[in-house]
Amino acid sequence: MRQSAKANNIIGLALVVITCCLVLSWLNLVPTVAANRLKVRDGKESVKQAQDKLDSFNEVNSKITQIKDTIEKVAIAIPEDSNYQSVLVSLEAIGVKEGLPIYSFQPSLRPASSSEAVFPQITFSFSLLGDYAHLTNFVKDLETNLRIMKINAISISQVDGSQSQLSVTVSTFYRSNSSGGQ
Repeated sequence: MRQSAKANNIIGLALVVITCCLVLSWLNLVPTVAANRLKVRDGKESVKQAQDKLDSFNEVNSKITQIKDTIEKVAIAIPEDSNYQSVLVSLEAIGVKEGLPIYSFQPSLRPASSSEAVFPQITFSFSLLGDYAHLTNFVKDLETNLRIMKINAISISQVDGSQSQLSVTVSTFYRSNSSGGQ
């Protein structure tokens, strides 16, 4: 029995030592766990702030892209030069869409007066030959073309059975270095 009491004492002592070790470990871990929880909370807050900044950046980037697209459209609508070739290219593109070649294109000899206008303008005349439906579609496309054009005069006349001639005088605008304070 004596040995059994000694074994029980050793087991009891071992349990007390183990319990003390567990309590001391737990007491040492509690502050570490609390500190880690604070770090995780701070980390989550940092991630949220970073996500907010990223969302804000994406929003600004989207607005910059929209502004860039608008500037590109303005550059097409009101180009920087009075170059007749670019006007002819625009008109030919509309004509090709409708299957109508431009057979006469005459720019004015001088740009239209720009003394009172915000944007100087150039005037030109052209003619097309085709059926009435395609000619009217050409005019609609001309009116909705991204490049701003003002139709000054337009006439259509019957040439033969199904062919008509469309004659148009148009002004288009451009930006010069002296217009609009540029």
